[in-house]
Amino acid sequence: MGEYVMQFLSSHQRENAAITASELALDLAKTFPAFNDKPFYSKACGLLCTLYWSFKDRIPPMRFRHMSKLCPESDAEMVDFFYDRGVIELEGDADKVPIAVLRSAVVVAVRQLQMNLQSSRQLSLSVVELNSILHEMHRSDVKAASRDGSPPDRPYCIPPSFYL
Repeated sequence: MGEYVMQFLSSHQRENAAITASELALDLAKTFPAFNDKPFYSKACGLLCTLYWSFKDRIPPMRFRHMSKLCPESDAEMVDFFYDRGVIELEGDADKVPIAVLRSAVVVAVRQLQMNLQSSRQLSLSVVELNSILHEMHRSDVKAASRDGSPPDRPYCIPPSFYL
């Protein structure tokens, strides 16, 4: 995977074209079925966020343009995260709610959180920064729950498009 990404980036460098995050996300989705979870491309976005945070200071091509326009990750973990905090509320039978609806709710929640942090605290965080913070908070929750021994009731199912 790393070799593929580096070849993709170097081919764009030869063309003197700065790569945008969304171009690489779409290319990953076209090339690797596991990243093709339309319309969200959450797995590809997650990989790009990780690459950006890990290498942006050491490998200049990893400073993708337009990282702030990247769609927030909306995988099952983020559905869990927002559901557990009451941000996503469901009425009736949660099993009947399409995963695309839950994932859309996550995208909206992250964008609203981003706007609220900006307006109420003058804190300007990119989607990349928020993704990192939210995933870290979720990992802490999972660790705490594993010590409890009681798994929470969850509203989602893992869609077949994840190719897990």
